[in-house]
Amino acid sequence: MTRDALLNRLEILSGEPLGSILKGGAEALKISTLLDKRVVFDMRHIARIGGMDAVRILYNLVAKKIFDNAMKRGIRPGLHHVVVLEEASNLVPESYTRHSAADITTGESMVMLQRATGQGVIVVSTRPNISSNILANTATKITFRLPYDSSIGSKYMALNAEQEEYLKSLKCGRALIHVPSSSTFEIATRLFVPVSRTSRKDTKEAITQGCETTELSTVVHETCTITKPEGVVVDRLGELANHVVAFLASRDMATEIEIKSLLMTLDSQFAENDIAEIIRNLVSLGAIAREALSLVPGGFVFTVPGRELEAVRDVIMNYIIRRLDSVHNFEYQKLDSNGAQLIAGNYAILILPNHLKASSIESVLGQIETCMSELGNNINKLVVVVRGSIAASKLRESIDRSDTFDAVTVISAFPSSLNKVMDELVHGKPHRSEMVEEQLGVVAKISKSERIDLRGAVHDVGSATSRAVQMRLWFGLIEDFVDLSDGHIAWDSLLEFIDTTALQSLKGRSAPMSVAEGKRALTELLADEVLVALRVGGEKRYTDFEKNLWIVNSAVLRNLKERAISLLIGEIGKQNGPISKGHEYYDFCVGKKSYVVFPTQQQLNTLLNLHSDLACRICGSTQVICLLTAAEYLDDGAMIPANLIMKTMDDAVAEMLV
Repeated sequence: MTRDALLNRLEILSGEPLGSILKGGAEALKISTLLDKRVVFDMRHIARIGGMDAVRILYNLVAKKIFDNAMKRGIRPGLHHVVVLEEASNLVPESYTRHSAADITTGESMVMLQRATGQGVIVVSTRPNISSNILANTATKITFRLPYDSSIGSKYMALNAEQEEYLKSLKCGRALIHVPSSSTFEIATRLFVPVSRTSRKDTKEAITQGCETTELSTVVHETCTITKPEGVVVDRLGELANHVVAFLASRDMATEIEIKSLLMTLDSQFAENDIAEIIRNLVSLGAIAREALSLVPGGFVFTVPGRELEAVRDVIMNYIIRRLDSVHNFEYQKLDSNGAQLIAGNYAILILPNHLKASSIESVLGQIETCMSELGNNINKLVVVVRGSIAASKLRESIDRSDTFDAVTVISAFPSSLNKVMDELVHGKPHRSEMVEEQLGVVAKISKSERIDLRGAVHDVGSATSRAVQMRLWFGLIEDFVDLSDGHIAWDSLLEFIDTTALQSLKGRSAPMSVAEGKRALTELLADEVLVALRVGGEKRYTDFEKNLWIVNSAVLRNLKERAISLLIGEIGKQNGPISKGHEYYDFCVGKKSYVVFPTQQQLNTLLNLHSDLACRICGSTQVICLLTAAEYLDDGAMIPANLIMKTMDDAVAEMLV
């Protein structure tokens, strides 16, 4: 596991929602106490808040407990415990990174190693893009129609070419089943309708309507929901997800406009805002994946989970190839390698679809150097295409410091940058309009734009769903700029970056970036607490930052919060006795006081509505001390309860003791 991957894993474990789930405490549940009960782990909230990475981590932690319990049970005949993995393509996807054949997850180990202990596993997925280790080691396999992934079904169900074609067109209510020591055969399934919700007559009618009346000789079970008769709860989002996933699987990728068109075809009553909300829900639940890229209409590329980077690479490659194909008889060669993906004339093109971080620059330089060695002396220039102008700038700075990379040109995946390189490749020089922009002496004067009010930024909450493409681009650019600046940037420097980027965008970019939209994007990032304002004054014990107004990302804020809490506990504990943690939303309580360090806007609103003499119901504290990252987070007109004391980073540590 790389350093970045390890840090990302630790960040997920300590952040929400896993931080609250795994923090322990007197009311915490032990997984071992649940193993002899019927338990449903509903992961929807975790997926919405923390994404599918958080869901997979929690699943593997639970699976580890189940695995350990089965190993203690030892070899037993019969079935003693069953785990059902619903939507398994999200929990045990085939896209897990593997370094060797022995590199398997705990969820896979249950299937591969624990059958002798009486551990049963039922794996359910709408698509078969789940772990090949699981597909290969399950005994009984039941497969319904697979119009897009028939090759996977064919491989693991031992089908010939003719049978695979049949699998693509199975009728409603039919499935193929493969059991050990038997050839694959077809079964008919019936609709399961709870008797408590419908009468037996209604059930019979529903089955007749949902499945064909022709019965096969073998009927295995009655678990497949075929239709939605009245009285049965319908998972509308699940239905839409299935349609969208199938659509993406058949095309490899799609734009937002294409997905909206599909959803409108399914239901013409959908409004524009409803469709945007559905797409956002499908992304948050991990049903589909989304990547920001300005080369496509709408600014986003959508694909099936696990294919994000391939989709981005393909979009960039297709854009380049379309430009080359527009030139008569221009020859190029696509390469199937880990290095350069395209040779055109005496140029080689290397596309890096990953998001570059400051910590990964060195490894990228090594990748470029390896690519240059493989190409040899037959290539005059290596063009490296990266995502984002900030990432391109950072990589370009590193390359310029070494003579090794004289033949390397780094560009960002924007239409103007790619068009310029393609024109230079085909015509030997950029178009006239491009040349004028880059002539020495043509200097645009950048005027200092009007400074936006920080107080308005942190209180002005707005929705980004209806913004134009440039708003989406601004979100990514600003976040990348802060991340590549080690997670913190001075307020004035960030505004200057917005001014400069807006000016550069006028050089032929398909979606010009305006200063007003850039500032609006910054406002929304602050309002949504993706970024946080931090004002550092004379008191610097909480941080090493210089005196200034800073914008920081969540990782930096989390580290600063831990440092501040540790410092305060160290000072307060000397005078006021034992410290208590885990009391409601307070960071710690001591004596009759409860402390909140760097609260979210929701926490702050809760504190401002604290109209009670009792603060903490657990320890009975009567006073709350709150440390803000910046005074601007507190509205001038806010009514502060008498037992709430507000402090800022400018206040000395001693003043927090009250």
